[in-house]
Amino acid sequence: MTIDTEDRRSYQTRVSSFTRQQREDTCFTRSIQNVVDDFVRRRDDRSLELSHDTIKNACDYRPGLGATAEPLPESLADHLSPHGYTAQIETEVDQSELTNIVEREAASLPIVELSESYLHNADGYEVQAGMHGEAIPHTVIVFTVNHDVIQFFDPYEDFYAPPESGGGPPSQLPKSQFYQWWSEGTSRWTMWIEREPQRTLEQASELTDEGR
Repeated sequence: MTIDTEDRRSYQTRVSSFTRQQREDTCFTRSIQNVVDDFVRRRDDRSLELSHDTIKNACDYRPGLGATAEPLPESLADHLSPHGYTAQIETEVDQSELTNIVEREAASLPIVELSESYLHNADGYEVQAGMHGEAIPHTVIVFTVNHDVIQFFDPYEDFYAPPESGGGPPSQLPKSQFYQWWSEGTSRWTMWIEREPQRTLEQASELTDEGR
């Protein structure tokens, strides 16, 4: 089983409205914006919309230094929780768990971190050092996972050589290669937005009592 025509058609339709990063250090914030916007369209729930400025503030983004995911679950809670959603971040996610996230209707597309080796091996792109010569972690959005291939969107698109010159952004990788570069990063770091589980009346009552 490989990426078929329907997978490619669905991918092209969905990424046509995605924003591409305009700075080399905004792959993470643009990935979040694209994932949220895509989720808003799928769920038909505009209350979840987030501006790029809101996302940059939530990630403590600083030009030249990039952003950090550490404060995200808490910093996005005020926006997501009233609508019944939460930001999830996990490491050591395996391939079956990644597939499960992609296929869950109540979950957004997952964002994953790939190692610097991915950019070194991408055609038409030269890795630029970040502040103090350290490479900024790179994130992509996973669309499809099957037996052989993983399909994804890379917001670095505008930093690759144009397709006519032999460059252009990759949109899929062999599963084994993707898994290697995903593991070399922050050990299979993964983030997604998800519908919070429905609480029972007893659980809701307990939360109310705790807040008194």
